[in-house]
Amino acid sequence: MNKKRHRVHALQLIDQEMVSLRNQGLNQMDDVCLWKRENGDFRPDFITSHTWNLTRTQSPKVSWCKGIWFKGATPKFSFITWLAVLDRLATGDRILKWNSQADPTCWLCKSVAETRDHIFFDCVYSKEVWKETVKDLMGQGSIYQWGRMIRVVTEGLRGRNETFQVRYCFQAVIYEL
Repeated sequence: MNKKRHRVHALQLIDQEMVSLRNQGLNQMDDVCLWKRENGDFRPDFITSHTWNLTRTQSPKVSWCKGIWFKGATPKFSFITWLAVLDRLATGDRILKWNSQADPTCWLCKSVAETRDHIFFDCVYSKEVWKETVKDLMGQGSIYQWGRMIRVVTEGLRGRNETFQVRYCFQAVIYEL
């Protein structure tokens, strides 16, 4: 067998190991494809869930996940809401960090700096959108604040239907704004 010339040291080591195994007489066996399982065993059958769990980075569930990822949610609404909860949307205050020449003023009310909390609940315009969207669902005199709404969509309301409605409205308003 001709020795290959690899530029990468790791590939040279792999070639050396293959030559060593061939010299031990192991080259007569057929290759077998084995898949690693979550418990570390190798088996010939492939299981998608095991491979997924081995390749992804697992983190503990956050308390608000069931308020964002719920049955019946619209995926694009959930995704934008997830970004909003993580405060990763391109709001004026964040854009200002990337570009000192940017205008951080809220594009809805044109009066104060745009932050996640402002654009969704503190802004006069968005507050009205939110109130008109949920109407009587959350009761009269409800305080519309980011932290309170995250608690409401996480913990839910009186019943399943009301909980679904407030979660869906929350996501729809965030998406549209």
